[in-house]
Amino acid sequence: MDQEQLVAKLDSLLASGDLSTLESFSRQALTQHRFYLWHLYLILALLRSGRRDDAASELDELFTYKFNIADRAWPEIKSAFPEKFEQHFILNTMKPEVGIEGGAQVRKRWDVPYPLADAAGFARAVDQLVADAVPALPPLARETPVTTFGSCFAANLARMLKSAGVDATNLLIEESINSPLANRAFLEGLVEAGNANVARMEATYGAEFLKRAREQLGRAEVIVLTLGVAPAFFHRADGRLAFLEDYRVLLHEGAVEMRTPGVEDTKRAIGDMLGLVRRLNAAARLYVSISPVPLMGTAELASALTADCVSKSTLRAALHEVLQADAVSGVHYWPSFEMVRWLGAHTTLPAFGADDKVSRHVSNWLVEMIVERFSHHLFGTPAASASPASVKVAPEAKRLSRWS
Repeated sequence: MDQEQLVAKLDSLLASGDLSTLESFSRQALTQHRFYLWHLYLILALLRSGRRDDAASELDELFTYKFNIADRAWPEIKSAFPEKFEQHFILNTMKPEVGIEGGAQVRKRWDVPYPLADAAGFARAVDQLVADAVPALPPLARETPVTTFGSCFAANLARMLKSAGVDATNLLIEESINSPLANRAFLEGLVEAGNANVARMEATYGAEFLKRAREQLGRAEVIVLTLGVAPAFFHRADGRLAFLEDYRVLLHEGAVEMRTPGVEDTKRAIGDMLGLVRRLNAAARLYVSISPVPLMGTAELASALTADCVSKSTLRAALHEVLQADAVSGVHYWPSFEMVRWLGAHTTLPAFGADDKVSRHVSNWLVEMIVERFSHHLFGTPAASASPASVKVAPEAKRLSRWS
């Protein structure tokens, strides 16, 4: 039942004096959502049942997560424990009609159930996320050519779609081209005749590869861009991007530095990337995602964990602003990052490392689930199976895929 229905039910139990059932319903509601209102019903049920000590204990628990409860608690509870409310001096200064909990309408509330303890429950949460965040589009024929580009998620996506009979290809680029700035430099070399990057790209990949890449992106009816990391390497002498250079050697020599561009610079790079793709292919359905794989390391900050947080936050904020501006047509966000990092934080299932015990590697069961959902979104039926992926934790098994 929704919140209004639950309030009506609890009010009815309170009015009828059915305190035992009121306590039971309140506790059940709290297991689903630790919300102050359900706690107030529980405290009142305990008070009216003569269980003052239990009521006091629950009130103390309520104070631990609802700091501004002093002006929201019901008079009967406040009069029963005046000393507790005298100590709890922080008041809510927001008008009740303005605050979210006081009645203001929100577009969508947090509704992730707890716990996400099995693959079926996790799949339902993923399906809800897709339904909320990705616009439903007419299904495509399975013969529709799909091309992926960017980090290793793009390669995994193409491989799994191809194995299911989809005309899928991947523009596989080495991991040094895994940031928006490097992606932009690569696409500039494909699009702009006489671009300074072309000679370096031909020396690295060969002229035939560049021709093939243009054709591949040009013929695709679906293009998937996966943003990997925000940081890049820059020459200390003049600030140039170290594009298709051995940054490991240059870093050892002190010739380059690792730096995470700000949101504005990253936003500009992403916008340019999308515009360059549109110059190669004006009609394809275009999807952008962010790799959930953590940054491998940092030469910029003191901790790889904080560096990864800055990297992913920069990418997500920049991409959000680009998409909100709606400057490039036909672009959609596929929330693979949120599926792993956000939903993965609310499950007891191993989102990372189930296959090889490496904490950076997204578990195969989750990769497969995401790809199945993307296939379902594109074609109307999943590439593999309509049923949720099963979770098989086999630490010694050979890893089927890897994101980075």
